[in-house]
Amino acid sequence: KRAGAGGGSRGDKTLEDGSLSWENTIYVQGLPASARMHEIAEFFGGIGPIKKSKKSHNQGEPTIHLYKDKRTGQPKGDGTISYEEPSTARAAIDWFSGKPFGPPGAYPTSSLTVTIATRPDANRFGKGGGGGGGHRELALLEEVTCHLGELLAEVVDETAAMVEKKQARTYDEIERDLAAAAEAQEDEDEDDDEEKEKPIYNPLNLPLGWDGKPIPYWLYKLHGLNIEYRCEICGNQSYMGPRAFERHFQEWRHAHGMACLGIPNTRHFQGITLIEDAYTLWAKLKGETQGSTWNPELDEEFEDKQGNVMNRKTYTDLARQGLLD
Repeated sequence: KRAGAGGGSRGDKTLEDGSLSWENTIYVQGLPASARMHEIAEFFGGIGPIKKSKKSHNQGEPTIHLYKDKRTGQPKGDGTISYEEPSTARAAIDWFSGKPFGPPGAYPTSSLTVTIATRPDANRFGKGGGGGGGHRELALLEEVTCHLGELLAEVVDETAAMVEKKQARTYDEIERDLAAAAEAQEDEDEDDDEEKEKPIYNPLNLPLGWDGKPIPYWLYKLHGLNIEYRCEICGNQSYMGPRAFERHFQEWRHAHGMACLGIPNTRHFQGITLIEDAYTLWAKLKGETQGSTWNPELDEEFEDKQGNVMNRKTYTDLARQGLLD
């Protein structure tokens, strides 16, 4: 319900500083940090009925809100309590102010300070922005943050207790914890070793990848690893896939086979895998090489007195027959 200048159903009134007094709600300071919600409800409910919450997460519970430290999640010792009637809230100020909390002797060092709760006027700060604008969003965010803090309070307490417990451990307790951690690590290592020792399921006999597992079948087909190439020169060695086959011509096994045949392992023999084909090509290359070498009898030129040019063999034959001047 929106609060106006004349007050709403809760009895809100506008103060001189522009804030609203929450007439049916009191603001209490000096609450013991160990005080529980039911103790607060029972103590402050003795003067009149406390308003019941209508929110879904705590419907039917007393409308009591305790402020907590944002860092530790512990109660700060102050909070708000909403009554059914504004008159009950005004009476609570006179009745509880300056008194200790709880039954006589329960919290003798506590001293309560009770006032009417106030809050900012969201409509005043909205500046025409539809009922509060960003201030409403900020208030909602603060409420959600406080609620999350309440939900995580138990986790924070358990974490703090665990830290204190670890810091208070004796030397024997530390050694026992370290030994238990070492045993747990050994058990994990044994489990890993057992998994490694298990045989790899590879019914298609696929090659193993970098991780020690069979490569995918589509990759196996893509690289032609299902095609076998044999090389007679290498001793009928098999090579799977075109890439391995092309690479083997420069490897030691093929070079050794060519050396045993007395044939140099040059680029002319790239792709030759049969011994007979290698010998045939080698004989052809030797014939071409011999036909292109220097032969003095045929390539050396001579000239007679008449200026006729001939090779050495022809010149020698004519001179032997006495046909040259």
